[in-house]
Amino acid sequence: MTNATLVLSEFKPDPNAGIGAQITRFLRDAIVSGDIEPGAKLPPTGSLVKRWGTHAPTVQAALTPLVKEGFSIALPGEERLCAGPRSV
Repeated sequence: MTNATLVLSEFKPDPNAGIGAQITRFLRDAIVSGDIEPGAKLPPTGSLVKRWGTHAPTVQAALTPLVKEGFSIALPGEERLCAGPRSV
């Protein structure tokens, strides 16, 4: 199973998009491509905050579309699992 934390090292910032949109797009693309495999834990909010240099509400807002779109599953607490690729 791919470690989602390792995939984060491949992030390249886009100065033309907000950080929340970049986080959503980056994680969605990693899930669709199979870089983050179904069942893998997505990085915790704190790790994403540190990695992207943003705030927890921004990260939480960026993760919400992934749950709504079926790319991830929110568990009790802040844990999220990759649900696998979906049609985009």
